[in-house]
Amino acid sequence: MPTVKTMEARKSPFIQRKRVAAYARVSVERELTQHSLEAQISQCSRQIASRRDWEYAGVFSDYGVTGTKIDRPGFKALLEACELGKIDIILTKSISRFARNTVDLLKVTRHLKELGISVRFERENIDTLTSQGEVLLTLLASFAEEEARSVSENTKWALRKGFEKGNGVPHRLYGYRWNGKDFILLEDEAEMVRLVFTWYIDGLSPNDIVDRLDAQGYESLSGEPFNYSTVWGMLRQEKYTGMAILQKTFYPDCLTKRRRVNNGELPRFRVENAYPQIISQEEFDAAQAEIARRSTMGFMLTRGITITCFCRKVKCSICGASYRRQYRCHVSKDGTPQKRYYYWACSTRLSKGGIKACASERIPETALYDLTARALGKESFTESDFNSQIDHITVQKGRILIFHKINGENAAMGWGGYEE
Repeated sequence: MPTVKTMEARKSPFIQRKRVAAYARVSVERELTQHSLEAQISQCSRQIASRRDWEYAGVFSDYGVTGTKIDRPGFKALLEACELGKIDIILTKSISRFARNTVDLLKVTRHLKELGISVRFERENIDTLTSQGEVLLTLLASFAEEEARSVSENTKWALRKGFEKGNGVPHRLYGYRWNGKDFILLEDEAEMVRLVFTWYIDGLSPNDIVDRLDAQGYESLSGEPFNYSTVWGMLRQEKYTGMAILQKTFYPDCLTKRRRVNNGELPRFRVENAYPQIISQEEFDAAQAEIARRSTMGFMLTRGITITCFCRKVKCSICGASYRRQYRCHVSKDGTPQKRYYYWACSTRLSKGGIKACASERIPETALYDLTARALGKESFTESDFNSQIDHITVQKGRILIFHKINGENAAMGWGGYEE
């Protein structure tokens, strides 16, 4: 009968060292929390250095980032290193530093567990690779999530009480600077804001305004050239009248952090004389009326196209679509852009594949002005004449324009002699 003996495992003379990384996070960018972040990193680094069977695999951190989301730069870099097999153990101060959302926390730790990676929470004394680790983790993570919700509700309560007293939240706004107590007016920036409102009321589009600001050397608060969105936001900013509306938006859920427009779910507060006035109420109202008028033009407003009396009045006889205003710059021999040349083209041809989509021709804007005046028997063009007498214009093949008058009469004009 064979004899069976238990053999002792042979121990390697070399220590199999675990690659250990630290993760730290603070949610607010302040000097105090900066010290807290440094303390978290120092504690983890000392712990790694004290173990002969551990080797340093780096420190990953997020400064001023909420723990309710996993889309954090430092956290993402940590997970990428784990996926590449560079880490065996993750050290972190507590569950709340790692993640405050229970669902996200369990999803991440379970995936790391499948990769054989342990997450160790120092304060709670939990190792996710142990049998009881996930049970404790689920319970404590729920507490961390509720703590985040409680902090959020307390913050909201404090803000709303401040709103009731007329206290806004300090922020950056072109034309003003916050001095720690009040908003002070910067006259050079305020003058630019006045120009924006004047140009818009006079008929320029936001994109045209951007071009003018760029030509005059104006820069945004970030030091970059102005863009369409910035100008559009200025035109809707009631604070330039000196008045502020508080709680226009709110966050219904502290975990998703998705901002919603306040459409009556919460009270809004109107604060007079909250800022030094830059724009009069009359000018602001005129700009809002112009915005409302242009909104009837649909896509032309959103794309920043200058609105003229021809918008939606010039029709293509081939496809039935409206013509749109476009421009191009003539370029000199040395490549320098010269004066803009404006023309009108069928929107089907512009947006759906060129001449293959519609064989219509472009019309020089000068031709529209001149021929409209001739069709009306006038020496020069005026918008009032056009609006009161022309219903619409049809563009026919052969460079013919048919002017359909409001009184039922038609007039045909050719634009063959006009250069593009």
